[in-house]
Amino acid sequence: AQAFLAALWGDPPPGQVLVWTLPTKRSIWYNRLDGVRVGDFPHLDVYTGVGVAPMDTLLRSGQRAVADMIAGIAGMWSDVDYAGKNHAKPRLPQTEEEALELVAAMPIRPTILVHSGHGLQAWWLFKKPWMFQNGEREEAQALIRGWQGHMARLAEARGWVVDSTHDLSRVMRLPGTVNNKAEPVPVRVIWSDGPRIDREEI
Repeated sequence: AQAFLAALWGDPPPGQVLVWTLPTKRSIWYNRLDGVRVGDFPHLDVYTGVGVAPMDTLLRSGQRAVADMIAGIAGMWSDVDYAGKNHAKPRLPQTEEEALELVAAMPIRPTILVHSGHGLQAWWLFKKPWMFQNGEREEAQALIRGWQGHMARLAEARGWVVDSTHDLSRVMRLPGTVNNKAEPVPVRVIWSDGPRIDREEI
């Protein structure tokens, strides 16, 4: 988990990194990644925020950042569930292989691909985190909405749907933890050797 978060943000991170747990709905904010220990969260579902909060903002243990509070993002992301007893939503890709096919159809190979237990979470990381200046939060929101919109169109052409997860306050499962939605399944990195990109390339 520490290695994954360091890959996203560097160590030390440029803002406060969120670790969020279910069913407790507890938020833990880290300004040093050596404090992240997944053994502190036994039997919980553990997530991390796609964005960081400002270092100078006081955040409580029950508080998740709203989109307007996000100070920066590490890259772009997507969440591709596939069909199974844990996903009743119609028109999902039927298998992990079909979910991989959709990810592979995107213009750029993900930097990191995570198996979330019952789906795939792809991360296209920038060469360095994008810490927002004036007006850039809205620019970032439009960029990720467009990126996920492209994936949604690729899915539609195959008769599938994918969830919309473009909000800057989104949380994603943290590798090195366990998906406890039904039978416990590890959340793990499939690969982490994809390219890092300049956002101007998108």
